[in-house]
Amino acid sequence: MATIGPLVFYALWPWIWRDTLARLREYASFHLNHEYYNMEFLGQNHWTPPMPRAYAPLMTAATVPAVTLCLFVAGLCAAARERLVYPLARAAARLAPERGRLAAAARALAARLRPPPPDAGGTALLWFLAIAAVYGAWLSPSTPIFGGTKHWMTAYPFIALFAGAAFSAAVRRARVALRALLVARRVPGAPRAVAGAAARGPLVPALLGAAVVAAPVAETLHAHPWALSAYTPLVGGAPGAASLGLNRTFWGYTTGAVVDYLNEHVPPRGTVYIHDTAGQAWDMLLRDGRLRKDIRGVGAVAGADFALYHHEKHMLGQAYQAWVAFGTTSPDHIAGLDGVPVILVYRNQSR
Repeated sequence: MATIGPLVFYALWPWIWRDTLARLREYASFHLNHEYYNMEFLGQNHWTPPMPRAYAPLMTAATVPAVTLCLFVAGLCAAARERLVYPLARAAARLAPERGRLAAAARALAARLRPPPPDAGGTALLWFLAIAAVYGAWLSPSTPIFGGTKHWMTAYPFIALFAGAAFSAAVRRARVALRALLVARRVPGAPRAVAGAAARGPLVPALLGAAVVAAPVAETLHAHPWALSAYTPLVGGAPGAASLGLNRTFWGYTTGAVVDYLNEHVPPRGTVYIHDTAGQAWDMLLRDGRLRKDIRGVGAVAGADFALYHHEKHMLGQAYQAWVAFGTTSPDHIAGLDGVPVILVYRNQSR
C-alpha cells in the first residue's frame, strides 16, 4: 500500500502528470481550505466545526445496509478474539499464580479458544487501522471539511472485508451443520460421501449469498432515482430519516425528477428559477433533450414563471422568497421518496 498505492494514484490521474508538485499542492490546498458545508443532522443545521461526535457513526448506520454492518461487527469481534483475546488469555494463564480462581479462569479461557491462523502481515490490524484512520478525522474539532458520507466512504471497503470474513465463517459453519443434518436423516444405506458432497458444493454459499444481497438490492432498486435521499430501514427509511432531521438532498441533483412536469406546464419561452441546480446540470438537461429547448433557467425567483426548491434546512429562505414573489405558500408539484418531499415546484400565480 505504501508503494503501489501512490503509483496507482499518480497513474490514474492525468492532471498531475505535468507540474506534479504544484498541482499536488493545489489539491491539498483545495481540501485544507475548503469552505464549510451546511448539513442538517438531528434537526439542527451545522455549518462550522466541531462536528457532532455521533455524526459519522450514525450516518453510517443510517446509510449502510444492516446486513453489512452486522457481518462487519461479527468479523471485527472474531478478529479481536483471535488476535487479542487469545494472546491475552495465554499470557494471563502463564503469568497467573499456579493456584487460585484467576489462574483457573485464565487457563480455562485459553483452552476454549483455538490458536489463530498465522498472519505475519497483521491483516486484520491493517483493516482496523484503515477504518480508524478515516473515522478518526471526525473526532477532531479542527477537521477542515464538513460534509456527508462521501468523506468517510473510503473506510467502507475495509468494513466490507471484515464482513466478508464473517460471511466466509458463516458458510463454513452452515456446511458443517448441513452435513450433520444430512447424515442424521440420510436414507439407510446411502453413503456418507453424498452428504459431504452436498455440504461442500455451491448450494450453501449461493443461498447465504442471496440472503445477504437480497435486501440491499431491493433497497437500491426502490430508491432509484433518489439515491442521495435514501436511508436504510434501520432508521425507518426516508420517512424515518426526515422525522429524525437528517439531510434529504444535496447540490440540487433531483431537478431531473421534475422535467416531465416542467415540459408540460412551463409556457413557451417560460422561465424557471433553478435554485440549487448546478448551471452545468441544467445545461445538460437541455442538451440531452430532457428539457424543452425554449425553457429558460434564471438565477432569481422574482419575475420567474416557476421556481424550484430543493429541500435543505439552511435554504428555507428560498421557499419563503417563492411564497412572497408568487403569492402562494402551496407548491404546484412535489416529488420525493416514500412521501418525503425532496424537490418542490412553485408556480407564479400572477402568470
